Amino acid sequence: MSAPAQPRHWGVRVLKALGIAASVLCLLSSVLLAYHLLTHGRTPPIRDARGAVVPGSVASLEHIALGGVPQWVLIRGRSPKNPVVLFLHGGPGMPAMCLAHAWQRPLENDFVMVQWDRLGVGKSYFGEIPSRYLTVRRLLDDTYELANFLRGRFSQDRLILVGHSWGSYLGMLAVHERPDLFRAYVGVGQLTGSARGDTLLARAQETSWWPLLRLGLRAPEYTLGDVLRIPKGLSLYARALQFDVPADTLRTDVTAVQVPVYFVAGRGDETAPSEPAERYLAALRAPKKGFVWFEASAHFPFLEEPERFLEVMRRVAAETAAGR
Repeated sequence: MSAPAQPRHWGVRVLKALGIAASVLCLLSSVLLAYHLLTHGRTPPIRDARGAVVPGSVASLEHIALGGVPQWVLIRGRSPKNPVVLFLHGGPGMPAMCLAHAWQRPLENDFVMVQWDRLGVGKSYFGEIPSRYLTVRRLLDDTYELANFLRGRFSQDRLILVGHSWGSYLGMLAVHERPDLFRAYVGVGQLTGSARGDTLLARAQETSWWPLLRLGLRAPEYTLGDVLRIPKGLSLYARALQFDVPADTLRTDVTAVQVPVYFVAGRGDETAPSEPAERYLAALRAPKKGFVWFEASAHFPFLEEPERFLEVMRRVAAETAAGR
C-alpha cells in the first residue's frame, strides 16, 4: 500500500505561494521605483495656504557652471526681493540639499534659500573627477563665483552665508577672504581647528549616515541615483581632497573678519563639540558677534530645531540690514 502524497502536494503549494509572493513583491518594487523616478528630480512650486502658486516666487533646481564645471543648485524663496542665503554643506562630501525639504520650508517665506551640491557631492557627483579639482582653493573660488552669480541674479549687494560642520571651515575662510560678498556669516556646528583630519568622517561612520540617506530618499529634488551617489562623494572627498590654502587652523590663522559673525551650537553636539567654538568666537575680532545655544540639538540644529533656527536667521537679517 503506497504512502499518502499529501506532503508533496503541500510542498508544491508552498513553492507556488512563495513564487506568487516574490512576483508580487517584485511588481510592487517596480511600481514604487517607477513612482519615485516620476515624482523626484524636481522641486515643487511654492504655494500659498490655498494651494495656489505664489506669483513671483522662485523654485528652481538647475545646473550652474562653476569653474567651467556644471554643478547643481536648489533655489527657493517666496519673493526674489528677500535676502539671499547661501548654505555651505558639511562632510566635506555630505550634501544638505537632500535634507532641505525637512526643515527649510518656513525660511523660504523670509529668504531666498540656496542649497549647493559642491563638485563631487550628491547631485554634482560624477565619475573621473580630476584630482586637481578637489582642492580647498577650488571650493573657495567656486563659492565666490556662485555668490557673484546670485548677487547679479537677485540684484543684491551681499549675501548671508551659512556654513555647517566642514562647511563652516570653508565659510570662515570665505568671509575672511571676501567680505565684500557677504553681509553676515552663520556658523552651525562650527569648526575651529584643523579640517585636514578624518575625525568627522570617523564619527559619522560610527553613528551612520543612513538616517540622513533615508531622509534624502524623501527629498523631491533627489532621485534614487542621487541618493546612491552620496556615499561615493563622501569616499571621494575622504581620499582626494587637497588642502592648498594657508589657513590650517581657524583659531590661529583666522583671528579677525570684517562681517558680523553668529555661531549656532547644539548642546549635544559630539561630532563638533561647541565649547571650542564658543571660545573661538570670544577671541575673534568682528563688527558684530552672537553665540546661540540650541539646548535640544546635536550636530544639526537647523534640522532638529527648525523654528528656533528661523528665529536666529530673522535676527541675523534684521541686525545686518542695510542702514543698520
